Amino acid sequence: MYISTGTGPYNASLDPIMVDEWHRMAWHEVQEMTRRGVPGVWTWGFFDGWAPNYMFWTGMGHNTIGRFYETFGNRFPSTENRIVRGQSDREWYRTNPPLPTVKWSLRNNINYQQSGLLFALSDMAERRQHFLEQFWLLSKRSVAKATTEGPAAWVFDGAQKRQGQLRDLMTLLRMHGVEVNVADDAFAVNGSGAPPSPAAAAEDRGAPQKKATTFAKGSFVVRMDQPYSRLADTMLDTQYVRSDEKVYDDTGWTLGYLKNVEFKRIVDPEVLKVPMHLWEGGGQAILPVPKNNADTDYFRAYWADATTKKPRIALMHTWLRTQDEGWWRLALESMGVPYTYISTQDCSRTPNLREKFDVILFPPTGGNNASQEIVNGLPPGPPLPWKKTELTPNLTVDQTDDMRPGLGMSGVENLMRFVDDGGLLITARDTSVWAIDYGLARWVRVVPPQKLRAPGTILSASVTDKTSAIVTGYDEAIPLYFSNTPIFRVGLTQEPPATESRPSGRGGKSDPDVPQGRPYVPVPEKPKVEDPFQPPEDAPWNSEFAMTRPEDRPRVVVSFAKQADHLLLSGMLDNGDELAGKPVVIDAPRGRGHVLLFANNPMWRQNTQGSYALVMNAIMNWDRLR
Repeated sequence: MYISTGTGPYNASLDPIMVDEWHRMAWHEVQEMTRRGVPGVWTWGFFDGWAPNYMFWTGMGHNTIGRFYETFGNRFPSTENRIVRGQSDREWYRTNPPLPTVKWSLRNNINYQQSGLLFALSDMAERRQHFLEQFWLLSKRSVAKATTEGPAAWVFDGAQKRQGQLRDLMTLLRMHGVEVNVADDAFAVNGSGAPPSPAAAAEDRGAPQKKATTFAKGSFVVRMDQPYSRLADTMLDTQYVRSDEKVYDDTGWTLGYLKNVEFKRIVDPEVLKVPMHLWEGGGQAILPVPKNNADTDYFRAYWADATTKKPRIALMHTWLRTQDEGWWRLALESMGVPYTYISTQDCSRTPNLREKFDVILFPPTGGNNASQEIVNGLPPGPPLPWKKTELTPNLTVDQTDDMRPGLGMSGVENLMRFVDDGGLLITARDTSVWAIDYGLARWVRVVPPQKLRAPGTILSASVTDKTSAIVTGYDEAIPLYFSNTPIFRVGLTQEPPATESRPSGRGGKSDPDVPQGRPYVPVPEKPKVEDPFQPPEDAPWNSEFAMTRPEDRPRVVVSFAKQADHLLLSGMLDNGDELAGKPVVIDAPRGRGHVLLFANNPMWRQNTQGSYALVMNAIMNWDRLR
């Protein structure tokens, strides 16, 4: 059994006292179980206390404590003879490794877990005065944060455009117990961090400014002189992770960026003197919502209006994995969007999809070999039913007699026909790769990453096609969540032109090649190709038939920032030049319809409301994308 903690990195907002308590409790539990002859109990493995997405952050974010365990287990709840290898070898931090062979059952698994938990509870009971005093001390130090390490507050201008996302964020903070205040009047304050902008290098964004910033009456102020200031700081501040760090999950989650709202990090304690009152939720936004500002309030109002005709939407899932598409379902339901839930198996049996739907959403599957898995399904074998029965009464959202079959080639053909007949197919990440691999989106290629590292990070993107309805309401710069792959390239050629080289000869690498016995004639420079569909200079005279018509070419709607050092907003990014200027959102016409490709996941973990509008705008304008 592994007991946290471990190698890090640890979240920089946590109080050192909290982290020290992790270590003390872990070694205490290891020692207590080891002295009772229990083999294979250890700490200090691969663990990061970086992202606040473990359940035990419920404790850490509220000045208490949380425990985290991982226990050896079998694939099925049976008793098996197991050989233990690899990460359970003896190390300096694991001097009591497990036995090399073991007869292991679910009972062993539970016994180990219960033992560790009982020792933790016993430790807390015996040291209850210590934990009570520590809770008080952590809370006291959190209140002092505003005037010690800072910042003093986070301020969200009340007069900004995206009131829906703004109020959603403030509501989320309150749900976690964070106090949110509202300014009674307009005010100005010094010491604000720079706003999210692709125009400044990454190291310059967030630096304190001496220039005063003005905020409207009704602006939200998240003070850092409160007991849960560290939790607020964790959610609102930017993150930086070195490229050599090994991180388990997302590396950047700055909620102001993900929700595409304006925010300022205020270091001047004078902001705490601004007249304000505690926000209890509700109330009216300062700005009305007269038009689409890429805001969730607008979309909620649109879908609640029963007087307008709405597109018919299907959300398609596989029977491989459903976690990622589950976040899309939650996103749609949070805005009141009606949809029909279908599977790839339904699609394979339905040749007339266009008669039923205008838009089909195909969220990511989270697979490593997704294109083939989507089509082929699970490996052949006995049927794997997913059905509502007396034993499984809650399996009601969707059902199948056998989870193994995938989309099949019939499903691919049905989706092609759906798009050709005027439908809109929206894909993201691995389903976008599938759409490219199986020919639904033409003249788009997937570029394999070389050394890129961007695990769950927030990057700066910009609107490339301002005429597209997909980006209605957006500013030129858009902060977007992205995680490693895919990288897209649009155009006729698979790879960028090779670097010019010269024949072996006299001089150096940069000298021209001079054939002898005649006057030197320089080679004309190749023109810089801006249009990815421009035919090469040496294209043969009879290649015209292979050129795509302008109306059929995929259009890049949103792309990453062109300069690599302007990409990173929050998280980890290494070798960002592989992403710089690459497409993020591509509108690929096909027949009378469109395939919309996302390189990122625009609906991720109920956090990325700032990119919801890219999907919603496309849905609402499904028949007007040309």
